Amino acid sequence: MIRTLLLSLILMGVFSFPAVARPGGADLIHATITWESGDSRTGYLRWDKEEATWDDLFHCGYRENPWTEFVDMEALKKEKRDRFYETHGLIKRLAYALNEDEVTGPGWRMFLIRFGDIQSFEIHSGKDDFIITCGGARHRIGGYANDNGSDLWLYEMNEEPLEVEWNDLVSIVFSPAPDHHPPFANRLFGTVETTQGSFTGPIMWDKSECLSIDLLDGDNDDGDLSILMGDIRSIEKVDNRSVLIEEKNGTSYDMGGSNDVNDGNRGIWILTEDLGWVDIPWNRFIKATFSDTTNSGTPRAAFGNDQPLTGTIHLEDGSQRAGRLVYDLDEGFAWDIFNGSNNLIDYEIPFTMITRIERLPEAASRVHLQSGQVLELSGNQDTGEDHGGMLVFTEGTSNAELIPWRLVQWVDFSQ
Repeated sequence: MIRTLLLSLILMGVFSFPAVARPGGADLIHATITWESGDSRTGYLRWDKEEATWDDLFHCGYRENPWTEFVDMEALKKEKRDRFYETHGLIKRLAYALNEDEVTGPGWRMFLIRFGDIQSFEIHSGKDDFIITCGGARHRIGGYANDNGSDLWLYEMNEEPLEVEWNDLVSIVFSPAPDHHPPFANRLFGTVETTQGSFTGPIMWDKSECLSIDLLDGDNDDGDLSILMGDIRSIEKVDNRSVLIEEKNGTSYDMGGSNDVNDGNRGIWILTEDLGWVDIPWNRFIKATFSDTTNSGTPRAAFGNDQPLTGTIHLEDGSQRAGRLVYDLDEGFAWDIFNGSNNLIDYEIPFTMITRIERLPEAASRVHLQSGQVLELSGNQDTGEDHGGMLVFTEGTSNAELIPWRLVQWVDFSQ
């Protein structure tokens, strides 16, 4: 009840906030949306009560993997068969052989991209939607996550925020916010302490609350509580059921009773300068301390690297393949995201930050970053677990060669 009332007041403009001291909300998503009627409006745009900045990730699925046409299906089927036979006995091999004809492609792939790397959306009732990236490439998308089909909030200049249904639109075209349009909120920024060390950067709490106007829900002995995230100085885990809240005015109290503040929390995301997004689960979380830093994200102009992945594959037999690369049969651009885990902490790393990936035993990979840091990651298809292999387009050819991941020693990426 309290949360609903506060949220209504915020959205209606009854609850006002001081002007944010940074030019034009450079880190906030800004776009023009157009309805089927042809009407259009322009302003800051937020995905439901979640993504709000250019750094945030848009999750969905590929309806059509653009790399499938370059895959030699017979070679792919043979590679999957050989890999399966290496680790299974006769009976399971026979069962696999009986169903082998069902292998029709590289399999389903997630589409993951930062909002800043998107030029626009074409919307067709949520069924045949397209993302157009900043270089003009069109990608048919759908399903998997609520981002594709989510309700939106539009914040126009001097207007109350407008709730918009995805399927009512025909297009969303992104653009930098003009300097004269003041931002509607601050981005959350701070340091998150974990059992694996500390991370500093913009924060998305429970994979949703990322702005100063968002509400942290829970209760204590006095009843239900809903606190503006912008009023909080720190959140410290007490146990799996509660946290200690310290507000910026010095007030402190315990809080529990909701997934915002107990082990039902979906994870604390923090965007780091050198690692990309770091997803911290509750059992690794210790404390989050928020600062008053403003302009804490990346402006639109810093995105838009639609260049293809290029580099050199070093094989176990000592040979090399150089050219345009497609990693795991779906990541072929500089804006693509590499996924992996270490000690239950997940990492979402843009390929622009990666210089080398080494294949390790047990479906793991050693990832070398532009910053000089090295991470050993596992638990994901990108790290080697059912890895689809690599396509390489050597110079002067239009056809791609499929390189099974088990034959790769390491990959060096050109930057």
